[in-house]
Amino acid sequence: MHRHGEQKVDGSQLIEKEANNFAGAFLMPRASVLTYAPKNLTTLEHLIQLKQVWGVSVAALNFRLHQLGILSEWHYRELNIQISKRGYRTSEPESVPRETSQVLGKVLNGLRSEGVGIRKIAEDLHVSPRDIEDLIFCLTISSVGENQIKRTSTRHRADLKVVK
Repeated sequence: MHRHGEQKVDGSQLIEKEANNFAGAFLMPRASVLTYAPKNLTTLEHLIQLKQVWGVSVAALNFRLHQLGILSEWHYRELNIQISKRGYRTSEPESVPRETSQVLGKVLNGLRSEGVGIRKIAEDLHVSPRDIEDLIFCLTISSVGENQIKRTSTRHRADLKVVK
C-alpha cells in the first residue's frame, strides 16, 4: 500500500498516520461506533465500558470518537490527560483477553499426535523453545502437549554476543 508513498509530511509520519487510521476504521467501523457510542459520552469510565464492544484500548477508542466528531477537541484532550494520569497507556483497565488461533491449535495437536513437540519444532527452526512459545502465545498444554516450556512470570531478554 505504501510502496511509493511519502515518508513524512510536515514532520509527522504519514505512513504511520494512515496505518492508524486504517486500523481504527477496521476495528471500529463508523456505523458501529455511531450506533453504540452515546452522544453524551463525558467520562473516562464511559470509555472503559465502551471499549469492550470493539476490544480496543481506551486511547484508541478516544481517538476514534474524536476522529468521528463524537468528542470535541477539548474533550478528546481532557480524556487523553486522564488516560495518561491513570497509567492506562501502559496498563489497560478491563483488559480484553488475548485472542488465540484455532488453526494453530489444530496444527500443534496434529504435530503432537505425530510425536512432534515444541522442542523438536524449535530444533528444526534453529531457534530456542522459548522463542517458539512466545510466537504461539502460550497455547494451553492440551494444544501444545508435554513438551511445553514452563513459563515464568518475568520475561527474559535474549543473551546476545558479538560475533567477529
